[in-house]
Amino acid sequence: MWWGERFHSSDSDVLIGLAGIGGALLLVLIRRFDSSACMHQSESGCRKQALWCDTDAHWKTATLLTLLYGWLVLNEIPPTVYGAVWLALLFCLPGPWRERGRLNFPIAGMLLMSLPSVLTVELILGYPMRWIGTVLASGLLWIMQFDVVREGVMLETAGQLVWVDVPCSGIRMLWSHVWLALFLAGFFRLGQLLTVLLCVVMLAVVVAENALRIVGLVLLTFMPPLSLAHSAVGVSCFISGSIVLVWLAWRFGRNPFLKGSNQEHVSSLTPASQWRYGFMIASIAVAIAIGWVVTREQRPALPSQQVQWPDTFEGERLIQVPLTEQEARFMRRLPGRIGKFSAGHRSIILREVNKVSRFVHSASYCLQAEGWTIEPRPLFEDANGVRWQRYEAVRRDKRWKVRECCVDRVTGKTWPDIASWYWAALLGHTQGPWQIITVAE
Repeated sequence: MWWGERFHSSDSDVLIGLAGIGGALLLVLIRRFDSSACMHQSESGCRKQALWCDTDAHWKTATLLTLLYGWLVLNEIPPTVYGAVWLALLFCLPGPWRERGRLNFPIAGMLLMSLPSVLTVELILGYPMRWIGTVLASGLLWIMQFDVVREGVMLETAGQLVWVDVPCSGIRMLWSHVWLALFLAGFFRLGQLLTVLLCVVMLAVVVAENALRIVGLVLLTFMPPLSLAHSAVGVSCFISGSIVLVWLAWRFGRNPFLKGSNQEHVSSLTPASQWRYGFMIASIAVAIAIGWVVTREQRPALPSQQVQWPDTFEGERLIQVPLTEQEARFMRRLPGRIGKFSAGHRSIILREVNKVSRFVHSASYCLQAEGWTIEPRPLFEDANGVRWQRYEAVRRDKRWKVRECCVDRVTGKTWPDIASWYWAALLGHTQGPWQIITVAE
């Protein structure tokens, strides 16, 4: 249902979800092909594997997962989280995600990756990954004898300011390498332990890649501008990391002692256990019903203080205009108030927020969901020294120049993007209330 609602949009979550499902199906086909070839071997070869599931333990697990799922949905936890619980329920049953009595990590991991997770992952992990990459890059530049000053996720050297923005967080690179690591683990038939080990190495590779990419972007500021230089640096780092992962999985796969155990398990699908399978199927049905009812329910707006909107913005008079249907629907989950204004040829959206929430995100995600293509632009600093995140939204013959920033209404401190503000507020560095300003022209 989630994919269907966004099928005609440019939302990258749709393609990522389909890639996860496609990867899982590909691994299943490869495993079936191997099993078919194995059946034609001699009696000394391997035998067809029987579906196996420890129903005595799994029906109890299914009960706990159903209760946990209901609690997560009712408390408006991100769908990525309760979607993972729903899949865990499914993994209790026999299916292509189980092999030799154990959960097949590559296939199960691919299915987990198909969940709508990009927005949540970028909000939660995006800024920490940018920060770690910036710290490592500043250390590498210092070793290279550069005089570097780091401020958050910004690097300044020789009068050049480089801002590590959201597209440079490495989240897309991380997702691609997770997909590659899981596929390689499934292709080379690695066991559970080695699959986990390969993913741990993959995380280290992604962190190193991101740091090297940031170093490359800093060095590019001292060179004449080249049209494809930025992309070339990212692609080079990605290819290098991918080669390391392929080589490592190949080495693990060649050693028979490092592969998963060939121990077979007999099927426990007996008449005595059929009621337990029925219970697990019923648990999944209950989970579906809970998710359908709760997520489709119209919730009242969260209580917030009355907001006194400003009369002017950057010297121009603000004229309030009514919200569109989509904007009004979004406001129902915003922990605060939202106002839309026109100021000359510009359109301005002000969001007054009184608590940290994942429902506060960049307007670029809403634009992408409506079919706009987002093109990131360099950091913008206005006449007052306020730094803004900037991008262009393009759809057919329309082009909007958009900039955003977050402001603490009490102290006046600003952040150029939502992720920076989110972590500052989450760690208690700012108490709010806050105002999210989006300017489109």
